[in-house]
Amino acid sequence: MDTGKQVSSAASTLSPGRLVRRLVVAVGLPQYSPGSDEAAGGLSIAPESETTSRPTPAQAPLRRVLIIEDHHDLREALVEILVLEGYEVSAAADGEQALGEARLRRPDLILLDLMMPVMNGWQFRAEQAKDPDLAPIPVVVMSAFDTEEIEAAALLPKPFQMDDMLDTVRRLAA
Repeated sequence: MDTGKQVSSAASTLSPGRLVRRLVVAVGLPQYSPGSDEAAGGLSIAPESETTSRPTPAQAPLRRVLIIEDHHDLREALVEILVLEGYEVSAAADGEQALGEARLRRPDLILLDLMMPVMNGWQFRAEQAKDPDLAPIPVVVMSAFDTEEIEAAALLPKPFQMDDMLDTVRRLAA
């Protein structure tokens, strides 16, 4: 089977997230496993177990990251990249969904978009601060808008470079 040919022929018709997923499957990296809220935009992906032959990258110990982003392709791309780096990742399309996910999986770090439907990033932060279990979790705000009025461990101004995002995640999820 010529995997390279199969993947490259599909590249012109797939979204970036689906292309990454196809590449992950083609080379045998961590697999996608749908979360219970996938239909609503949420998903959960974890790297292979520690008993498999593929080692987790040295720079990224297995840590939980929650991505809260309403833009589907960006959310999916961030999930795939962090999984490839060895993180356990869950995602939500809005703040309300994210609160449930955070309470269920207790992430070590949250990547938060501000402009979202249902519950925006500012509202999510207010609710997170009220919850004693969630309040200490560091938050990285990802936004093209002014973020001076929101407390966060770090800011990733959109558009951002994936290397900057990875450096920030490595630093804060360590």
